[in-house]
Amino acid sequence: DVYVASWTVNENSTQIGASTYTVHINKSTTNTTQVEIENLYNIGFTFKAKADISGTTMTLNNQTYNSQQLHGNGTKTGANSISLTYYMNNGTNIDTCTCTLTRQ
Repeated sequence: DVYVASWTVNENSTQIGASTYTVHINKSTTNTTQVEIENLYNIGFTFKAKADISGTTMTLNNQTYNSQQLHGNGTKTGANSISLTYYMNNGTNIDTCTCTLTRQ
């Protein structure tokens, strides 16, 4: 429940550069140790990345996300902050994204 909220993402991408956008983190309806992150990579709220939660650690295991391969990990660094690094692989390029999520 501590992850479930709307978050402002301040991101630096090796392919896109700096950007700021919003994501929603919701509980998974099928896995009690998992959340779904809507709009990660700022591609729309219909896209949901799955992240496993263990304490303050968030793991995005390899998954297909908007026809790209996604994986990464993060740490909840306070009540209102998450530090996240993830990788988007479109088959040609790998975009490395580092970001800070701040609870809205």
